[in-house]
Amino acid sequence: MLFSNTARLPHLLLATLLVILQQPLKSQASYDTKACNNSPHLCDLSYGAITYLGTHNSPFLRDKSTSFSTSGNQYFNATVQLSAGIRLLQGQLHKDDKGGEPRLCHSSCTLLDGGTLGSWLSQIKAWMDKNPSEGTSSELGRRFTPEEKY
Repeated sequence: MLFSNTARLPHLLLATLLVILQQPLKSQASYDTKACNNSPHLCDLSYGAITYLGTHNSPFLRDKSTSFSTSGNQYFNATVQLSAGIRLLQGQLHKDDKGGEPRLCHSSCTLLDGGTLGSWLSQIKAWMDKNPSEGTSSELGRRFTPEEKY
């Protein structure tokens, strides 16, 4: 058993902490200036080896553009969210009743219509073009029957 004498555990933890605190801190200048998803330390890791912060219903805003709708979940649009470090954007796809492009709607399009999927993805692509060392994920649920095709 690793810690058969638990009375010594606090002393072991304190000794470990003291060793860590005595190590010289690396200066920011010693890091590569390239950052990947907000950190130079992440550049050598695969995307799947990192945990990312995400936003639920990221396209559904509660701001002036939606008259501060209580159906909105976010106060900032997707590109502001990405600039703040969000890397998982989640939303809901709905069929356009007029046969057009899929829409991003919160529960129903009459409740809160976040616009077309293409428009939202164009904003994200523009942000990614300006931030080529960054990666993002999107999770899109669909709100139409399997018989409905796009």
